[in-house]
Amino acid sequence: MLKSTGLIQKPERFSLRYIDIIELDPPPSLAGLQVSLSIAGRNLDRQPVQLRTEIKDDPFVHILQIASPAYGVISGNDQHEGTLVDIDTIHNVENNMDFWSVMNERLDEAHSQSKRLFFDLLTPEAEARLEPVYEKGV
Repeated sequence: MLKSTGLIQKPERFSLRYIDIIELDPPPSLAGLQVSLSIAGRNLDRQPVQLRTEIKDDPFVHILQIASPAYGVISGNDQHEGTLVDIDTIHNVENNMDFWSVMNERLDEAHSQSKRLFFDLLTPEAEARLEPVYEKGV
């Protein structure tokens, strides 16, 4: 559909973004994440924190942002408080690649890599507490 519009002749990159607020422990807390953060000998697991890093995972780069505490409102009054996990999975399109012919495959791969990073980030206890529902083929 996008290709047929003619608006994009040759894509240079694409990204797939996943954002969630994990509401397991009272914020600020990194307790549900496999993150160890200290500065000058001070443990920051229960301190307000904003973290941004880039993780290379060929052919993708994941820009991972974690913030605690984080607050969000959905649909007017549905308030959420917890730890923000923001994963932006980026793929730069090689010059010689016919992107349109591999678009669906690359998007599926980006989704799989992003999902893997998210679940790798969770501690086993946090994953069990979230009670994830797995869909066949995802």
